[in-house]
Amino acid sequence: MTMNKQDFDSYDIVCFTQDEETNSSLIEAISRVAEVQFKIYSGDITRAVEYMKSAAHAKVLCVDCSQRDLLISDVEGLMEFCPPDTNVIILGERNDVSIFRDLMKLNISDYLVKPASPDILARSFSVGLKLETNESQARRKRTGKVILFLGTVGGIGTTTLATNTAAVLASSMGKKVVLIDGDFQFGNVRTLLDLPTSHALHDALESPDRIDDLFLEQSMGVYGERLRVIAAEEPLHESIEMDQEHLANLDQLMELITTKFHYIIIDLCRHHPLIWRYFNRYASMIFFVSGLNITSLRDTLRISSVLTEEKESKTHAVILNHTREKDTINLERFEELLGRKVDVEIDYNPMASEAADLGIPLAVKSNSYRSDINKVIEIITGSNIRKNQAPFLTKIARSIMGK
Repeated sequence: MTMNKQDFDSYDIVCFTQDEETNSSLIEAISRVAEVQFKIYSGDITRAVEYMKSAAHAKVLCVDCSQRDLLISDVEGLMEFCPPDTNVIILGERNDVSIFRDLMKLNISDYLVKPASPDILARSFSVGLKLETNESQARRKRTGKVILFLGTVGGIGTTTLATNTAAVLASSMGKKVVLIDGDFQFGNVRTLLDLPTSHALHDALESPDRIDDLFLEQSMGVYGERLRVIAAEEPLHESIEMDQEHLANLDQLMELITTKFHYIIIDLCRHHPLIWRYFNRYASMIFFVSGLNITSLRDTLRISSVLTEEKESKTHAVILNHTREKDTINLERFEELLGRKVDVEIDYNPMASEAADLGIPLAVKSNSYRSDINKVIEIITGSNIRKNQAPFLTKIARSIMGK
């Protein structure tokens, strides 16, 4: 039976078991841990995957994987849907060190051989809940992938690209995504998704001590089941402090959200180098959005040289986004002067303004734009979304209805 969001709530500990003996051991183990909210379901890793895909949450997810012939592959599939702050404990039948090592490479929290005693289970739960820590647990800390979008000229469609990428990742790929608008006064992310205004980024700058799970819950915009938005729309008559001290306050925010989401998509403002250089410290990938003209080419080279020099390990890609403005140089000449191939080329889409006015992603209205966004996502995830993607319009429509 297919599960939906209503089937589950979020708990400190969620378990999926297949026999009464394991069920009894889990109940006894949880009783020895500090007071927690928990739920034990009957089922195996297939139901656990459905749970995580339903946008529910667990601090610790314990899954009985006995009798699974493709254990490593099954767990790898489960981990795709577990946010970084979910600690996964796998119960299995085989006492094999090679299995343990392979599972550890997938960043699970622990692998226990059945029958696992309540004492061992309780200790593993305590580590997963961070009531106890150990060196190996610290080494396995997972964080979400930070993706930057930076337009090299104004009006090139960067915000539309970032917003639609985040929406498709959340609605079609089943990932937990947060979208950050890096323009504090003229940001347009919330408008594109028809969300109310917020002062979340301003609050993070001024009061980092307030940043916790409750802050996120109260300040983030909600779009569908899995997409959250952090933005600001500050008055134009007020100056916004952008010095090093204020930006350092964002560390609290970044350290928290990188443990809560699979992907952190940031739409950067090209007029504030201090901000995009700050976020560059966290980024694992950056997309430079350019047009076919000399000005855009020049600034693509200037900006990319700064950011790639500051963090050489980061992957960077160039998106050529065609607008209604006339191209002044051809693609071959652009790539020759750029010194590399363009990674994604996106055609001009006349439906962009209409989608923005309606407050829905352009990828919902335009199949061609959705195909272009899929190319961007394939670079981010390294997988072929076009072959594996479920019907997009159905899923995004459900997300819109769930706003």
